[in-house]
Amino acid sequence: GSTRIPKVQDIVSSFFDGKELNTSINPDEAVAYGATVQASILNGDQGKPNDFVLLDVLPLSLGFEVRDGSMLKLMKRNSKIPTQKSWTEEFEVRLSDGLDINILEGERILKSENNHLGDITLDTKKGEVSRCHIKFEVDTNGILSVSAEEQLTGDVKHIEITRDSRSLTDKEVLKHKQEAARYRKDDEKEVQRLCTRNKLLTACANIPYKIRVEEEFKDIQDKDRKKMQQQCEEIEEWVRNNENVSSTTFDSKKNELLTVWTDLVNHRQIVLPTPEENKWQKEEAQMVRRVEEFVRAGDKYYQKKGSANYKAALKQYGKAFSTADEKGMTGKLPDALHKMGLCWQRQAESAEILVDAVRFAKHAIVNFGAALRMCKVIGEFKSEDWMKKVTEEAFEAADFYFDKILPQIENFTQRSLQAAAYAQELSWQPCHELIVKVDQLAAHLCLDHISDLLRRKEHSLCESYLQRMLMSLTRAEEHFVIQSHQDETIGRDLKLLRSDFQTSKDLTEAWQSLDAGYLITNYAMKEMDSRDIQSAMNLAWNARDKFKDSEHLSEGLVDEIKFKAQTAQAFLFLNIFKNEKKAKKIYQEILESSASQNFGSTEWFKECKSNFKILEAKDPVFQKQKIQEDLKGDIERITEELERDKNDKQKFIDFIYRNFPPIPNANGTLKPKPIISKLGENKALKKMIYSYHPDKIDKSDLRYKLLCEEITKVFTELLDS
Repeated sequence: GSTRIPKVQDIVSSFFDGKELNTSINPDEAVAYGATVQASILNGDQGKPNDFVLLDVLPLSLGFEVRDGSMLKLMKRNSKIPTQKSWTEEFEVRLSDGLDINILEGERILKSENNHLGDITLDTKKGEVSRCHIKFEVDTNGILSVSAEEQLTGDVKHIEITRDSRSLTDKEVLKHKQEAARYRKDDEKEVQRLCTRNKLLTACANIPYKIRVEEEFKDIQDKDRKKMQQQCEEIEEWVRNNENVSSTTFDSKKNELLTVWTDLVNHRQIVLPTPEENKWQKEEAQMVRRVEEFVRAGDKYYQKKGSANYKAALKQYGKAFSTADEKGMTGKLPDALHKMGLCWQRQAESAEILVDAVRFAKHAIVNFGAALRMCKVIGEFKSEDWMKKVTEEAFEAADFYFDKILPQIENFTQRSLQAAAYAQELSWQPCHELIVKVDQLAAHLCLDHISDLLRRKEHSLCESYLQRMLMSLTRAEEHFVIQSHQDETIGRDLKLLRSDFQTSKDLTEAWQSLDAGYLITNYAMKEMDSRDIQSAMNLAWNARDKFKDSEHLSEGLVDEIKFKAQTAQAFLFLNIFKNEKKAKKIYQEILESSASQNFGSTEWFKECKSNFKILEAKDPVFQKQKIQEDLKGDIERITEELERDKNDKQKFIDFIYRNFPPIPNANGTLKPKPIISKLGENKALKKMIYSYHPDKIDKSDLRYKLLCEEITKVFTELLDS
């Protein structure tokens, strides 16, 4: 061992002039090898022992405590490592809700005489027998890993114990081995005593369980039950207070308990049924046979098929249901209801008259739903396969009703009412999957009709269908949440339906607000005609609020509603608020926003365009721009003539007087034309400026005023030059 010490290695290396030591040999292996050679020599073996393998082994056995207080050795001493072992053991849990598994090391039989390494605590229930799977594993480093799984609860725990924490000296290991050999017989006697004790406690636990659970002992009277239960509890208390008594004493107590139990079982008072009870039992058996006869008769008719046979089968199944219901045989009710549902469904599929098909289909879904309800609410549970089968048949019946029967109803109002009524038939039943299915279909049907009404602009009819859709959709959502298994596809569809419902509701309210605004506007115009301006203004503001609501609700949904609401607001500003500027701005925004859309043929668009042109024509800026456009030709003529006559200004004056005469005098005569030869050039030009000055022109004649501005500008430039 000292060869591992660094200082010792340095001293040895320096003794050999600093040569590097050979550390490839494991000291433990060298010692073991030498001991083997020495043992071989002492044993008298000849030659050198070459054929042996060096193994690392466990110095002491490893295990855990079992029910009788002894140690179960899962890994025995001298087992080579690495190694692993597993074991399944049952433990009785009497006093608490937890199970402690004690991990032990040693060679003694009793738990208390061995080395305690650790514990694992598993979750169990008091009074039950716990079944545990325990696994021990020791790796190459000597680390012990222990895992335990409680197979009833699924609880799993794990613990690791290092080699250092369980390492013993050679003397301690030797002591363990010697004590195990010396006290083996005493340990076996103690184990036998503990085993007898545990058998007594097991009997105390089993007897109350049998009385409580097993049919064989149901007729034991209550006072005897309580007496037996009390005696078992007293013995358990006695055991806890007398743990160290002999095996014979435990045996005596057990025999005493079993004697009392045997006497109770053999001499218990058996209560025989009274004559009235015998009569009732016979009547019940007779009723059961009668119900089964009705069902068999119905099955025969059902297998023959055909409308008449289905009707006959339904009658027999109905008798079976009525008889079972009258006599309280709830176990027979779900099957009868299921078979009645099948008969109604087959009649719906073969019905030639639409009214009959609707009626038969409703009866079918009611019976399917009642069959499922009977199982879930009353507690008459069927197998999962039966429940799944009936649910699928109910789904098929619902699909048939919505896909085949309802489309035959031409009146969509009646179609929607029948869909809602069909869904309402199931609203009282807790058959969540079926209710979700039917209400989902009903909501889709209402949505299709609402969309069609909105396309045809019959929005006044949408309100009732929105209410029916909301009722079906809300019920479907509520029952979808309650379902134990939720289909993601159905969940997504319900979310889309909720979004579509909100969109349809907004559009309907937008149209309704628009109509209300139109109505209030008509009243406002009547007040304007009767000269009640204040009332007209109040009504107009109310109408504008309605149009704003309509515009807001339809934003991003239907542009036509928005544009109509804006057009109506512009009408209010134009005709009641007398704000032409605001009205013109709204009209302009509408025309610009709707330019890329096909609204040219609509009345509101034509009105918007016409009013905008009228308002635009009244705008002074617009008028001036338009007149300036019209005057371009005259101004070009004046400019061209000026260019030609730039050296003969009199000729240019003659041209202006001839083509654009000045405003006449009050007596209707024209002002005399200036003559340059008489007045001089400057004075003649000033006379022309004075005659055509725009300030002398009437404002109503905007065109002539603008023309005079241009003429005055030309003569002013000539004068300045």
